[in-house]
Amino acid sequence: MNSEHTLGNIGSNEQGFVLVASMMVLLILVVIGISATTNTSIELHIAGNDKVAKKNFYEADGGTELAAEAIEHNISCTGFSSNATHGIYADTLNFWQNPVNATTTKPAAGDRDFCYPSDICDGIDIGVTSLSVGSETAYSTGAAIQQHAGYEGKGKGAAGSGAYLLYDVFSRYRQSADSEASVRLEWRHNIGQEGTCYY
Repeated sequence: MNSEHTLGNIGSNEQGFVLVASMMVLLILVVIGISATTNTSIELHIAGNDKVAKKNFYEADGGTELAAEAIEHNISCTGFSSNATHGIYADTLNFWQNPVNATTTKPAAGDRDFCYPSDICDGIDIGVTSLSVGSETAYSTGAAIQQHAGYEGKGKGAAGSGAYLLYDVFSRYRQSADSEASVRLEWRHNIGQEGTCYY
């Protein structure tokens, strides 16, 4: 009789189950908390990398805009008279004459034509925008007008065409050893349309 009573107590004793269930719930909550923290950390890292990548791209892209202006002024002045000219530092004073094969896709200190901002980029590669340019001469297609006076057998004509310098511009911004962006631009200068030299 006594053994039956003991077996009945063992079957109805559920006090240990509450402890096991609460430990399982606690374990699940800890796992969820760790994964949420890890996920947030990864998302913050991705957002930070995206911000750096965009900054690098816009710095390099802005360099192409500056390069187009600098090319036009360099042509008008047939070269700059000093290395530091209105915000840029020119490693080569007459870079408008560079041949197209002189350009590099990754201009850097010692291998560039100019850089900005001028107050920090002399010999420095990190935190500055470096640019290289090279050009080739090409002929543009022309137009012709022919006028003929039939009864005189004489005609006169006028044909117009021209030449231009086609520049390859490479702009590179380096924020650190493993963070950079490069942008390439083609710039066309029509020969004979040089502006006034202000430098």
